[in-house]
Amino acid sequence: MLVAAVGLSTHPVAAQEEDRPEEESQQAQGGAEAANEELVIQAQEILLQDFGSGLRAVGMALAEENPDIDLKEIWAAAEEAMMNDGSDEGLEFYLASYDADRQQEEVLSFRNELRDAVINGSMSRDEVLQVWLEVMDVRFFHDFRNEPNTEWAQRFIDAVGAGNLAAVTLRLPDAGDVRILTKPEFLRRDLEYLTRDMDLDEARQSRVKNLLETYVTEYERQSVRLQKLIRSVRSNREKKANRARLARAQAGLDEIARTVDLAELRGRIDMGDRAQRGLDRFEGSVQEVQEALWARSLALDESPEEEFDDSQLLQSANQLRADRARMRQSFLDGMKIVLDERRVNVFASRIDRSLLAEARRDGTLGGSGIDLEAALETAVQDDDLKASMQESLASSQLQLIELIKRWTAARIDRELSGLELFIAYREDAAANRERLTQKHAHRARAELNAAIAIRAHLLANHADMTSALAASDQGAADRFEEAVWEQGFKPQMRPRWSEQALRAALACGDLSDEQRDSLQEMQAEVSEQLAALRALAIQDRILTEPKIARAKINAMTDPAKPSSLGLAAWREPGASLFGAIDEQIEGQLGVLMLEASCGERLPRRRGAGVLTGGGARKR
Repeated sequence: MLVAAVGLSTHPVAAQEEDRPEEESQQAQGGAEAANEELVIQAQEILLQDFGSGLRAVGMALAEENPDIDLKEIWAAAEEAMMNDGSDEGLEFYLASYDADRQQEEVLSFRNELRDAVINGSMSRDEVLQVWLEVMDVRFFHDFRNEPNTEWAQRFIDAVGAGNLAAVTLRLPDAGDVRILTKPEFLRRDLEYLTRDMDLDEARQSRVKNLLETYVTEYERQSVRLQKLIRSVRSNREKKANRARLARAQAGLDEIARTVDLAELRGRIDMGDRAQRGLDRFEGSVQEVQEALWARSLALDESPEEEFDDSQLLQSANQLRADRARMRQSFLDGMKIVLDERRVNVFASRIDRSLLAEARRDGTLGGSGIDLEAALETAVQDDDLKASMQESLASSQLQLIELIKRWTAARIDRELSGLELFIAYREDAAANRERLTQKHAHRARAELNAAIAIRAHLLANHADMTSALAASDQGAADRFEEAVWEQGFKPQMRPRWSEQALRAALACGDLSDEQRDSLQEMQAEVSEQLAALRALAIQDRILTEPKIARAKINAMTDPAKPSSLGLAAWREPGASLFGAIDEQIEGQLGVLMLEASCGERLPRRRGAGVLTGGGARKR
């Protein structure tokens, strides 16, 4: 029937009728095929459930007789083999979400550390839960307003990315990550921004557009080639790992089928009805899972690894590095021909602003997102004072741009050494890997030092400008400082529970005069306390982050050496002090007995009602 259908589809008459609407019978047939496919998927899922139930029961016997068999790996291989549709879509998704997955791994590793701390008795369950909630608070900015009944565990599972955790955001990018090198400095969408307020006629606008298009096209051509080579290496590695994983799973399952006597196991081990039923279902599913594993292995063998010379990868990367400056200069030279001197100056200013904005977006150290010009614009109202401050800021911005260029060069150097290390792991050359790891760590330290230099420059200029403003207008100096801290240290400057709770309490309509006076006094006192704590937390972050980043770099060359930072790498600077104020305000609100009048309006405090002496939940 299938052969006949294929032959009919190539017939001239059939080809002429391809555009005609489908008959009802054809639509019904398509619906039936979809329904059948759904039934097949459901049957496979049921089979996997049966297999997994029995595998857990069998594990009780294997734990004593053959502990080397990895049941988790067998289950993962069975799931991949049974549910795989034969495409590479899963692999492409893996490659696309590679960095996000590694960030999740960092958080999962920390969660496991906390679990081990409870097991070995170094921390109580309540202490661990409090730390975990605290870390999640920093990660997601304490957002209970959206779906307030969502459990923390589910909130963690649904989360994407790193949030605001320094231990994750300061993670060294993986070897093979070349996102800076492969990204053009200018994009097609920048045309409007770069030519804004230039009043270009149609001819000049067209020439500028052509120059930008030429630059982007040439850059993307080399960039895409390099990225394809890297994807090929990762794809080959994943296929190789899959083959090895399937082979181990096949061997383990074959060993179970050969050595485990299910009838004897039923009589020897005291198990409940559920485990007995699991063994019954397992017995009927083993053969089909074995066949699926074998079929998946054959499919991988029919998809051979792509063969290419590793030197092509490094050659392509180094060529792009060399051409990066050439393509940039060619674009700028072309713009100088098209534009007059005034427009060239405007264009150069646009490029500098774009470079500064890009650095603020990419920076991970606290303070790297500071925009002194924007803070000055919002904080200073006197035009003459603002103009004089902007004039002094101009020379500082030129120094900052040079620092950013050095940082970008250091990042690309680190990416290239990472690419060398990436290839060394593929070649499985241990001695070469050690040397290249040291080289990669050295360049990572140079990148970190360049980033620290940018932040130090910003903070020093902020201090000088705040002092200069204070000599003329203390109010402007205070507003400027607050704007800068908001830009560079958002996690430390975010609203705290005590502030939110007091604002919510004061918004209640049924307050007595005495209650309102007490709340206003509490609000003024808390505002003063939090200002001091935020300053301490910011300084703590400034000191701690380089230590965290260096510890991660050191872990590359000496992974067995434990970091001396411990929980400090994860906990928010000043968290215990902020928590003490929240707890104090919660108690004082309770004394004022506001539950009856506005209890529902008060925000829920993180961890409140979650932790008790026995670790049980209440509320």
